[in-house]
Amino acid sequence: MPERTPRQQATVATMIDIEARMADQTKLIARRDVVELGDVELTEDEDAALGEALLHIDQAAHDLRGLRGVD
Repeated sequence: MPERTPRQQATVATMIDIEARMADQTKLIARRDVVELGDVELTEDEDAALGEALLHIDQAAHDLRGLRGVD
C-alpha cells in the first residue's frame, strides 16, 4: 500500500465507494429504464437537474482518473 495520510486514505476509500454506488445506479437506470423510454421531452427544470447531475458525474470521473494518474 502506498504511503498515505489517514485523510488521504479516507478520501480515496470514500471516492471509490461513492463512484461504485453511482456506477451501479447508473447501470441499473440506463439498462432498465432509459433504453426502453426512447425519446422523452424534458421540462426546463428536469433538463437543468439532469445537466447538473451529469456535470457532477463528469467531475467525479475526472477526479477518479486523477487519483489513478490517468488525467
